[in-house]
Amino acid sequence: MDERLLPHNITSQQARIVGFINAEQEQGKVVCQKDIEKAFELKGSSITSLLQGLERKGFIVRHLDPSDERRKCVALLPKGLELVREFAAAFHELDEKMVRDLTLEQLETLAQALKLMAHNLEQ
Repeated sequence: MDERLLPHNITSQQARIVGFINAEQEQGKVVCQKDIEKAFELKGSSITSLLQGLERKGFIVRHLDPSDERRKCVALLPKGLELVREFAAAFHELDEKMVRDLTLEQLETLAQALKLMAHNLEQ
């Protein structure tokens, strides 16, 4: 996947942040820098640097929260949304490639095993 990032000149960490912002916005949430800090467990200065890079490249815009001017909010620009669509298509291709030679029975067994593994992790 990293080779798909090269034309966009962004890091995998920046790509994950774009994905996070998109997921939150799809749920109707306003995304602020503190939300990203918490989700990625990174210091404010690290997130600021990552966001500045994304902003310079036209993927996001940062603005003050009108209800609390101490908070900096982030939104995807059209270029950021296009990146999300491109990666969604790439992941879909990878998903299809991974399972293309599996039978329906094998897919069902795999799904059951993955569900059990996820359940075990929740314990």
